[in-house]
Amino acid sequence: AIEIARYLLKRENANPDLHRLLGVILMQASKEDEAVRHFKSLLEQFANDDDLVRLARSNLSVIYVNREDYAAGERELEILMEKYPDDIGVFNDLGYLWADQGKNLERAETMIRKAVEGAPENGAYLDSLGWVLFKRGKLKEAVEPLEKAAKLLGDTDATITDHLGDIYFQLREYSKAKAAWETAMKAAQSAKPPDKRLKEILKKLDALKVLQNSPNPKPVSGENP
Repeated sequence: AIEIARYLLKRENANPDLHRLLGVILMQASKEDEAVRHFKSLLEQFANDDDLVRLARSNLSVIYVNREDYAAGERELEILMEKYPDDIGVFNDLGYLWADQGKNLERAETMIRKAVEGAPENGAYLDSLGWVLFKRGKLKEAVEPLEKAAKLLGDTDATITDHLGDIYFQLREYSKAKAAWETAMKAAQSAKPPDKRLKEILKKLDALKVLQNSPNPKPVSGENP
């Protein structure tokens, strides 16, 4: 697929759809270095194409975060937010990134709520809202958006049901936590390549089994099980 996309680009180098296609394929093939070069070249070649600029910077942010270079990932999203101050997708992505790191939580919640208001049936945005509420200690309030997100996307997205399991665990609803993590495990196993969070999900299930077999089960301290 990469070879075909590159062949077509030699014939139609100004075609933004082909550039978009190649970038997506490179990411799916885990060719991150090539994807970074490609997206950076799009920012130079199509600086006035808002759709491609959004695509390039958003995907650069994803790659940097996957490499645990969170500062670089945030920087790409902050550039987008400055250029497109009404883009709810950027609100969600940056808000979630902050929430996941436990920083700027009040502002992150405000941004994510704006995203949810703009797209109330978007499972990814609802997951972000549940997660930032969890990080802020609003456990009961976090359940509703995450349960809704799980109904929309939970069978295919390990992140959402993993988050839901974390919240159920902290609320001491262990049977629900087990069911959520088992759903997350199946989604992570079926992903291609397998979701990198699979190892942690399995650890949580093992720890929950030990906890439930103890005389007086108590949740561990801290934000996450």
